[in-house]
Amino acid sequence: ALESALIAVGREFGSGFVRIVEIDGVPGQVVDPSITDTLRHLDFRDHTDPVEAALAWMRAESAAPLDMLADRLVVSALVRVEDQRWFWYCRIHHIVLDGFGAMTLIRAVADHYSALVEGRGISAIAVASVGRASRTEAVCAGLAGQVWESAMPPAYEVF
Repeated sequence: ALESALIAVGREFGSGFVRIVEIDGVPGQVVDPSITDTLRHLDFRDHTDPVEAALAWMRAESAAPLDMLADRLVVSALVRVEDQRWFWYCRIHHIVLDGFGAMTLIRAVADHYSALVEGRGISAIAVASVGRASRTEAVCAGLAGQVWESAMPPAYEVF
């Protein structure tokens, strides 16, 4: 159920499928539907201290350097430490999701997961996709520029 919830919410948000591209020296973001919605499954139950081994792996994974143009900017894993105990690990680069967005994502996954487990209908996720948010941002930026241009006095020439 958790894997289904993670994939469904990840697809809805779109941020897990963002790639950074560079075109003519200018960076940009694209949602790449060819990126797979894979979820890693790791099992640390055979370690002497499974929780510490899992935490060590999470620390190392989150500290590893990223190639912004080649590496996944979002990585998720289900980490098993006991027969009935798992951790959900998720590393999301800030360039694709900020703190507010991350909390919204976590809440949406929890709601989706609970609905699946309880056998009830899944609520719609009240979030704009990455593409919609980008279009909205572009429109707002253009409007803000027009507002500032009309409010500012003409520039003075400097001699």
